[in-house]
Amino acid sequence: MKTLPFIRGPNDRITVQCATGEVPVHTRCAYCRHCHGIRVQKRLTPSPITQAYQKIQRGQASDQELLNAGLMFNTLVADARAEAIECGDEKGEGYCRITSL
Repeated sequence: MKTLPFIRGPNDRITVQCATGEVPVHTRCAYCRHCHGIRVQKRLTPSPITQAYQKIQRGQASDQELLNAGLMFNTLVADARAEAIECGDEKGEGYCRITSL
């Protein structure tokens, strides 16, 4: 697993250097199947969107839970203590939509 450090820019823009180039965390990493979580200091917080999407596939969650997971992901990333994304892209594929699981 790789650790992709945040690149914080103007207007609260947060990006990471991915295999496909510099990508925004809020719109790409959040919905990428390689995203395993957010590194907040020494703690790894699993991606809430990935967890909610897996529940939806099994029929155990509603769309509302996926929306709440997206809000939680953005809240975790916006935390000043958040440092990086844990990425499971070992093959160097880059961004892959979570819906292609």
